[in-house]
Amino acid sequence: MKPHASAFEAALAAVGVETPRSAVFVGDRPFDNIYGSQAAGMRTALRPNGEVPAYDVTADAEIAALPELIALIDDWRARLAEAR
Repeated sequence: MKPHASAFEAALAAVGVETPRSAVFVGDRPFDNIYGSQAAGMRTALRPNGEVPAYDVTADAEIAALPELIALIDDWRARLAEAR
């Protein structure tokens, strides 16, 4: 159960992802979603929700809407390519 890392590890295994850092978890719950997926080694994108309690964790990125995720991933890929 979230935020336990094993919940995210099970999801990664179910979709065949072997390297957690190559996956991005998008969520609106800082503790359950961001803290939990980071504990499993995933990248994170927070979609803020004023109705959800705050938690002292920093997501890799923050988006207002899901379509922003495409540009975010493109940017991460470009930075990775530059680093090689």
